[in-house]
Amino acid sequence: MDGTIAANRVLGWLKRSPKALWAAVRSRIIEMRNMRAWICRVVVGTFLTVMPPAGDCAQNTAKKSSAELRTRVMALIEALDANTLKERAAARRELVELGPGILPMLPPPEQLTRASVRESLSGIRTTLERRQARESIKPSRVTLQGTLRLGDIFEEVAQQTGNQIGTSHVAKEELNASLEVDFRNVTFWEVMDDLASGQGLSFADHADAGTLAIRSDVDGKPSPEIAVSYSGAFRVAMLSVRLRPLLGTTSERMVRLRMGVSVEPRLRPLFLKYAAEDISVRRTSGAVLPQFVPDAQYELSLGEGGWQVRVQADFRVPNRPALKSVAVNGRMTMLTAADTQPIRFTRLTGGAGTARRRGGVTVTLRDVAEQTRQGEKVARVRVAVGYDTGGPAFESHRSWVFHNAAYLESSDGSRVKRSGQFTTVLQADGAVAVEYNFAGLKEPLEQYRFVYVAPTLIISVPIEFKFSDVPVSSR
Repeated sequence: MDGTIAANRVLGWLKRSPKALWAAVRSRIIEMRNMRAWICRVVVGTFLTVMPPAGDCAQNTAKKSSAELRTRVMALIEALDANTLKERAAARRELVELGPGILPMLPPPEQLTRASVRESLSGIRTTLERRQARESIKPSRVTLQGTLRLGDIFEEVAQQTGNQIGTSHVAKEELNASLEVDFRNVTFWEVMDDLASGQGLSFADHADAGTLAIRSDVDGKPSPEIAVSYSGAFRVAMLSVRLRPLLGTTSERMVRLRMGVSVEPRLRPLFLKYAAEDISVRRTSGAVLPQFVPDAQYELSLGEGGWQVRVQADFRVPNRPALKSVAVNGRMTMLTAADTQPIRFTRLTGGAGTARRRGGVTVTLRDVAEQTRQGEKVARVRVAVGYDTGGPAFESHRSWVFHNAAYLESSDGSRVKRSGQFTTVLQADGAVAVEYNFAGLKEPLEQYRFVYVAPTLIISVPIEFKFSDVPVSSR
């Protein structure tokens, strides 16, 4: 019966004229919209007093999503020990596809009892850590629009990029000034240059490790930078191009380039490497200037906490015709420590020989001893740190390894910093062994955890730069 009635209604609709049919459809749509609006008002009016604020809803959704993801990750880890190869391969593939964001959810290898799962998860962790490390050296970006206080803009940029910005040397009235910004997926260095040039600010040469210090240019001195080139997370500034006398000849002179290479403060650059032949200088006519020392190779250390380094390159040029401007392009490589991770040893008493691997680094707890000095408890911890990156480059520039953070962590989460200087116990290709001392222990040694903070990957990052029509000074 119901089917017959429905069919007759459809036939009745179809017999109408197109104009009448459209009017009927439009009327029904409006009725449905009104009904939906009425339902929404009723629901909102009824439950508004018991519904959580929008922010709480978002937080609950995020927590739920995180919990669901963790549940899925645990299920996939269980599937790594499935009966069929197809199931195990599918679990491995999905865990890798979930990306580096699941790394905190993966249990430490020492907590896994099944060797097959431990081995599979170790390979997955290494793959994700290497991907995370490589992603960490990409340029950070900023999206920010509206009218905001300059101080709030700096805070938001720091929040979005992970780069700490020091503003203690900027006048309060400048930080409180309102500024309209429109940054849409703009790199960190481009944002900072835009803010600095527009507000009469500059970057301080020195600051705490991991911090870009901003200062007011109260003296009104012009910036020493002629031009700037951006390359990923790096900023290359041309500081000067000057003509200098060349001893032993009057027909030629030397052209000396000075550049500054800066890296985002969140990264940890180790040393910069370039060759004379990697930098090219041309006249406006296109003629290439020969390098002063064509076979020269340079390696410059940035030191602990350094985020900038000065580069110099020399070229020959005839006195005639006069050199007014040049074009410069080139490339360098920066050996960079990527994706720093804390590596924890939870069992100090009797834990000698325990090894932890994260990405391309392996840290081994070699020896732990406790003694009393001048009435206070002192712990001595020896660790061996090995990197997959070995060879001459690592051997000659591995002093940075000694600056990796190391501390004891008590049961309440407080830290005990190392006392005095570290001691180098052993050195080998790609590895070092270091002894740390910790004084003033308030708890038994077995209640502490040893934490070693290390980058998981040492990677050479290419830097390319290009400048056109750079003025040449004869002063």
